[in-house]
Amino acid sequence: MKQYISLYQRKVTPLPESRSAEDRAILNICHRSEAIVFPEYFSMHKGLENFNEMVDYSRATYEWLFNLSQQPEAKDTLIAGGTLLQRVGENFFNTLPVFFNGTLLNIYRKRELFESEKLTLTPGIKSVTILHPVSHKSYGLLICADARKSENFYSYKNNDYILIPTASPFIAHDSPSQQSIRDQTIYVAGACSSGATVIKCCGTGSVTGGSLSNGAHAIQGRSLVATGESLLAVAPGIDWNGFIMMDKINRQIEIFPLAESSP
Repeated sequence: MKQYISLYQRKVTPLPESRSAEDRAILNICHRSEAIVFPEYFSMHKGLENFNEMVDYSRATYEWLFNLSQQPEAKDTLIAGGTLLQRVGENFFNTLPVFFNGTLLNIYRKRELFESEKLTLTPGIKSVTILHPVSHKSYGLLICADARKSENFYSYKNNDYILIPTASPFIAHDSPSQQSIRDQTIYVAGACSSGATVIKCCGTGSVTGGSLSNGAHAIQGRSLVATGESLLAVAPGIDWNGFIMMDKINRQIEIFPLAESSP
């Protein structure tokens, strides 16, 4: 039985090359983890110049996640693939796919869109719970601004975990006290109302604008792990890239910068 629930706070860059240091680090974490979650738009890098290129690269991202879920190190690991753009007919969605051992278990579509996203995307309409096929733990899914509505947390009442891929907008002059207030009023409160452990996974750097916004926009790494009582972990910095792992038995936290996470 795999011991950890993990998140990867990742700089928004192109997908990892096979057998690169990043690729090996991800596989190492998967080997130890029941589940791993990636950030919102984690591969939508600044080199993508328009919406069509974002859609095309989303297909490559989907294939990368699918292939990751088939690797021996990722056997029995739930891969919550950050998010990508999904086209259905004439509609486009900000979609979180979840893979397990080479199978797509389900998808979740972001329900609470930012104004810039409303220009091109369609909101999702329902909550989605994933049951881990081996541990039988339940995972609720949200994306970024979905966390702004407390009822979205409550819709996963009595789930074991809630995974939240996020592209947290950079806020100038954002003080630690302001950050703490948001963490408590959104994520600790959400964990309390749902009874779940909340895993929020952020990207760092910049996400391409494409047709989603006016140019690339800066984001900040504010990943965290929260229970209804407190924050168990917060990312060491808004530009820090690495893995946060929670022992699912005793809730102890391990934090590894990307450079230190490979064996």
